Amino acid sequence: MNNNDSKLFYDFIRSNGYNPENYYQTLELVQSVPNSMSQYLREYKQFLLSRKVIYSELEEYDIKGALGYLEADATITVPKTLEADDYFRYHRPKLPYTPHGYRYPDISEFDTGVVFMDEFSRNEVSEIIKLSCAKNFPNMFIGFVADKNDKALSFKENSLKRLSDIFSYHIAHDTDSEKSKEFYLMKR
Repeated sequence: MNNNDSKLFYDFIRSNGYNPENYYQTLELVQSVPNSMSQYLREYKQFLLSRKVIYSELEEYDIKGALGYLEADATITVPKTLEADDYFRYHRPKLPYTPHGYRYPDISEFDTGVVFMDEFSRNEVSEIIKLSCAKNFPNMFIGFVADKNDKALSFKENSLKRLSDIFSYHIAHDTDSEKSKEFYLMKR
C-alpha cells in the first residue's frame, strides 16, 4: 500500500461525515506512520496508536502517537522500550509519581476512532473489536481502500461486512473507476 491510499481514504471519510473540527480528539489505530491519516490531522487533536509505529517517523511527520495497542478492556498500553524512553523524554512529560510511566492519552479522552486497514491481520481486527466495545466512544470510521484487481478484495469486503453486522455499523461503499479503486467504510 502506498501513502496515496491514506489520503484517498481520508478524503472518502470526510465526504462521509468525518469532520475533525467537530470532534474533541481522534484516536487512529493500526496504521504505520507513513500510511496513517494522522499526517492529515496534525492541526487537530489526534493520536496514532499502532504496533507499526516507529518513533523516528513520528518526529519526521510531526504527529503525536506511540508504539502500542489496546488491551482487552480498551485500555491504551505503550510498552516501555529504550526507543520509547528516548521519544517520551523529549515529547511527553513523565507522569508524576509513576516510575517508568509515560504521559499518553487515556481512551476516555477520545470521542472519535479512525481505523484505516490494509492487511486485515488478526491484530488489526482485534484492535477494531476492542475499540468498538469501548464505552462512550460514539464516533467510529473504519475502512479500507483497495485496487479493483486486489485478490483479497472479496475477503476484505466480507470481513468488514461481518464486523458491521456484529456492531451495527453503517457501511458506505464507492468506486473510483479512473483510479481503479474501491472504497469501503463502516461508521457509527
